[in-house]
Amino acid sequence: MIVDTRILPSDVLTYTDEKFYEFVHSLCGDTPVELLKVLCIRSVQLLLMTDTKDIFSVMNLDCVQLEDIKKKTCFQLQDKSFVIKPGVESSIKYLKELLLAKNNEHLKQLTTKITPSTRTIISKRSTQSLSSSSNNTITTTSTVTLEQSVPMSTDEHKQYVLQKITEWCDSNKENLSLVNLDLKENEHFTLTIKNSNTSLEGLIKCKCGVITTLATKDERFVLSNFYKHLQTNKCSMMKIIRREDQENKKNDNSKQLTATSTTPPTTPTNKSTFLLNKLLVSPSTSTTNSIETTTTMKRKNTAPSTSTKRRKK
Repeated sequence: MIVDTRILPSDVLTYTDEKFYEFVHSLCGDTPVELLKVLCIRSVQLLLMTDTKDIFSVMNLDCVQLEDIKKKTCFQLQDKSFVIKPGVESSIKYLKELLLAKNNEHLKQLTTKITPSTRTIISKRSTQSLSSSSNNTITTTSTVTLEQSVPMSTDEHKQYVLQKITEWCDSNKENLSLVNLDLKENEHFTLTIKNSNTSLEGLIKCKCGVITTLATKDERFVLSNFYKHLQTNKCSMMKIIRREDQENKKNDNSKQLTATSTTPPTTPTNKSTFLLNKLLVSPSTSTTNSIETTTTMKRKNTAPSTSTKRRKK
């Protein structure tokens, strides 16, 4: 496949998150972007590190989260299996080929800028030659091949550190009892990298104010000290993240309880209302009747006493 890298921006290899997705959308459209988001491929470097077969092999998984993206990227056969749509597959392959070509060009440019002082011995090859001496002894000579090592640029070091932080968040959010954990540069921390011919320095300043100096190993940064800081109780930023995560959990639970609450009771029918009113009215009616009966009896009892008085007179 012949690709023309001139259509790519000069800094395309550093694209991450929304800038990366906008770039993919401009080349391939909506569906490849949605596929990459589902797979958590959020930068050019992550895409280059992911095998194309792995991108499409997940479609064979029986997973609820993949149902929507399967409908957009695949054909479902009668045996319930899925086949990737040719246009989607070609788009992803073209995107990777284009970015790989750009990455190779970038590496070649770095190689031409390397001075002889940066050359290192990276391999040794042993060759054996059979001497023509009378005793036919075998002599072994070692030849040393000098090759140029390609140091990482400042942007590449930065992308490497950001990628490692993202991987750590995905791997440790369950251990930290968090539903969501996504640490972002300039929001939760600031990253400073100084890369010169003689030294490589990296600093991470957490939002809580603690500054961590990054160690290096094999010309790459090691973030273990920063990870240890995030897991301590002294990091106020992580305390805020935990508090917000707990509040989100409570809100989700309250919404679920509200959704599952019972409906309000229905009003009684006219017949039941009539019977209820009758029961409520009956005691008062009987009381009134008893009062009237008592009054009548009193009148009857007082009548004879009056006639008796008249006779005595």
